[in-house]
Amino acid sequence: MDPLFKKRSTAIATAKGASTKSCVLSQEKFDAIVNHLSSPQDKVDPHLKHWVRSRNFQLADLPGLGLFKVLVIPNEGNNKAVHADELKHSGYKKVLDYNMSFSVPSFEFVQFLLVKKNHWLVISNIGEEMDTVCIYDSMQNRPDGECISLVARYVQCPDSHITIKVMNVQLQDNGYACGELAVAFATSLIDGEDPTQLHYKELRSHFKNCVDTYSITPFPSTVVSHQPRVVHEIRKRVYCKCQAPDNGKPMIRCFACRQGFHPECIGVGTQTDKWKCPTCTEAL
Repeated sequence: MDPLFKKRSTAIATAKGASTKSCVLSQEKFDAIVNHLSSPQDKVDPHLKHWVRSRNFQLADLPGLGLFKVLVIPNEGNNKAVHADELKHSGYKKVLDYNMSFSVPSFEFVQFLLVKKNHWLVISNIGEEMDTVCIYDSMQNRPDGECISLVARYVQCPDSHITIKVMNVQLQDNGYACGELAVAFATSLIDGEDPTQLHYKELRSHFKNCVDTYSITPFPSTVVSHQPRVVHEIRKRVYCKCQAPDNGKPMIRCFACRQGFHPECIGVGTQTDKWKCPTCTEAL
């Protein structure tokens, strides 16, 4: 690849919000990968076939976002989807990044989460205490253990407990509008509006316009009053340096502070006698 071409394409990805782990591909290479994954029985260059297999490229449909045949490359050892989006600009596409590594927020944030590999929701701590996070979910599901753990690991609550609120927002009226509503919720939050007080209209057409113009603008809406504002509220104790709730897996306790830790998070076995956590060890 020409160095100037690569530099310009990387700049495009950066300007469009691609993560540092994203890949930018030429349209020709993108099409070759997609064609091979769509029709693996067809004869292709063996080097391309080996490269696609070694990088574990996959095709995924994201109907909640109206995206189909999206090219995905999982991180090694992790295939849990946390965030995914598509970059389309002058023939380049962003390869989606599936991972469980986060930059811990130290300020107000709005974050998309993908749960169960097919449902989009938004979390935010805007207007809340440091130990509280709100979930804006178009199905208003009571979060299960996996969702709670995902939220807690992202927030890294400084307190010993985390409070999670599921907000009373607009419900989706079909099986694929979660992505559009998630974008609508996030846009309202960023604009200083309360999604629990809005009913959104023209979701699909407005979302398509945002994608086509590379510009996210507020979704058309009317003012409503969803009461109560919170439909579920959960408070969980968090443990370990990962700051996640008890997931039922074995934990070990620090001999000094008596706090629980997951052995896999700190690299020790479960049968450690009079073990001290890194914080207590450094305090000696």
